[in-house]
Amino acid sequence: MNTALRITTAAAAALALSAVLAGCGADDTGDKTEGTPAASASAKAGAADGTAAARPQLKVADAYIPAPAKDTMGAAYLVVHNSGPVADRVVKVTSNLTGETQMHTVKGTKMQQVDGYDVPANGKLVLERGGNHIMFVELEKKLKEGDTVELTLHFAKSDPIELEVDVKPMTYRPGGSEDSGKAGGGGAMHGTNMMHGSDSMHGSDSMHSSEK
Repeated sequence: MNTALRITTAAAAALALSAVLAGCGADDTGDKTEGTPAASASAKAGAADGTAAARPQLKVADAYIPAPAKDTMGAAYLVVHNSGPVADRVVKVTSNLTGETQMHTVKGTKMQQVDGYDVPANGKLVLERGGNHIMFVELEKKLKEGDTVELTLHFAKSDPIELEVDVKPMTYRPGGSEDSGKAGGGGAMHGTNMMHGSDSMHGSDSMHSSEK
């Protein structure tokens, strides 16, 4: 009789322990589920205070192509603004034109092709006459005032930016002469077409040949 009672008591205790353990398991699952919103809130807070992965914030302005003097060449100018805390880089430029679309800079009295342009954090990249610029070479058709060129800027970190750039008069510059003078840092190169508006400078061997 005592043995049967002990077995019954032990069985009841085992059932009670199982119930307690099951309850604990349910509580653990609940904690994990409720913790997900907390983690999400923490991530949002991190993004807000800048601890999460930040990205460049890019915008393009003042894009234009002055009507070129040469049939087979042309140039594009623009400004890439970056309001983000992370720098980026233009690694490629493509267009809907025949021929090649290249990135150029000016070193001394010669133009040189480069493999990209840096876009500083909280700053801007300026492509302008007499400096960095996008170059169209080996064109099969001369660009004329009123034409529109589809241009795409490809970046190291950001998504590509697609533009429709109008061909402007040869002497055009955004903001007029006052604006161009400030941006160019000197009127001789930026305020005139000496670099890209005349046969003597634009497209000549003296500017584009690295051997001379």
